[in-house]
Amino acid sequence: MFERAAQLAGAPGHGAVRWPGTQVACCFGAWSCQVSFTWRRRAGERQVRWADLNFSRMDPHERLDAGEKAAREHRYEEALNHYIWFHDHALEHDEALYGVRLSFALAYWTELGEVYPPALDVLKEIRDRKTKLLLEGAGNRHLFNDVEAINQHLHEDEATSRLFRQLSVKMPGLAKQCADIAMPALVKSKAYELARAFVENPEEMIRGWSSHLNEEIAKSETKPETRAPLREAYTRIYTENVHDLLEVLIGMGEAREATPLRDIALAAVTDTDVRKAVEAELSNLPLP
Repeated sequence: MFERAAQLAGAPGHGAVRWPGTQVACCFGAWSCQVSFTWRRRAGERQVRWADLNFSRMDPHERLDAGEKAAREHRYEEALNHYIWFHDHALEHDEALYGVRLSFALAYWTELGEVYPPALDVLKEIRDRKTKLLLEGAGNRHLFNDVEAINQHLHEDEATSRLFRQLSVKMPGLAKQCADIAMPALVKSKAYELARAFVENPEEMIRGWSSHLNEEIAKSETKPETRAPLREAYTRIYTENVHDLLEVLIGMGEAREATPLRDIALAAVTDTDVRKAVEAELSNLPLP
């Protein structure tokens, strides 16, 4: 459901792909969320003699760990090389690292950039190159997701909004495919009119989100070791999706239409504690 669920589940940086448009995306995002917890557990438990490792034989998990360790030890250029490799090649080895690649890995990278500015220069060059490919018609949803995630970690959401606006004119089909990824940035930049153009059926969207939320909350009860963070992650994702949707409607002068949608969003949540948490987060919206 939410491709950026890994970030909302506790990755440094920001919170995660919202506004899922299809059931396939729903399944994919749940997978990403689980991956993030698996990654954190692996990273915490792994004991490696780094001096003995041959980088050419390291798997993506080891490369990312090696980069983090190199950064802690002030070997900044080495850390940057690990992060570049992970961004470019991790999915060739393990597609389950999709969420980690756009959350933990980018968070480590931008943290490195705070003490080693060349790291940010390289990351921006990668972002600009991928942006150019998209505008030339050589990109897809996944490439847009890369650009959005990088902009998010650079705190440059306006760049995502600007890119999406250009795509909506030049390649409306691609823009429609990427609308759910772009929506948080559009809301942050208050591009409500552009966002509203990609909201076809608000009630259907809310019911789809709530159905998935209820399913995942129920599943979390069977996973005591990750129950609390999973519940928190999915609750936050659902809340932010609904909040963004309602903010777009309010921003377009549709507050009266947004009020019953808020009520539907609350009534559709079956878990009492989760419903209360959602209600509290939506309470700041200017609705009658």
